[in-house]
Amino acid sequence: MRIDQSLLVTLIGMAVVFIGLVILIFMIKLLSLVMERMDSRRRRKVTPVAVTPKPIQLPPPRAFDTAPAEEDDTALVAAITAALAVMLEQEPSGFVVRRIRRIPLR
Repeated sequence: MRIDQSLLVTLIGMAVVFIGLVILIFMIKLLSLVMERMDSRRRRKVTPVAVTPKPIQLPPPRAFDTAPAEEDDTALVAAITAALAVMLEQEPSGFVVRRIRRIPLR
């Protein structure tokens, strides 16, 4: 194949792709116009209804407890013990959690 034939094949290929893209653009524009007209017809059929919002009743704010309840501590110790057992791949009976201390974030 000579260079002039190669260039001709390249130009024909580029022209086919360009024409395909132009056709695709026009199809998308046409579909956009059709959808807009369908949407405008649908909007004409729907009559707007006035809605009055009702006020929301919020519960009174609660004070935060500084000392958590005793059963919350038990659940917390159980959850931390289970997490440690999974992480260390040991039975929970193999160790005892004696103290839990919160580390402050910086």
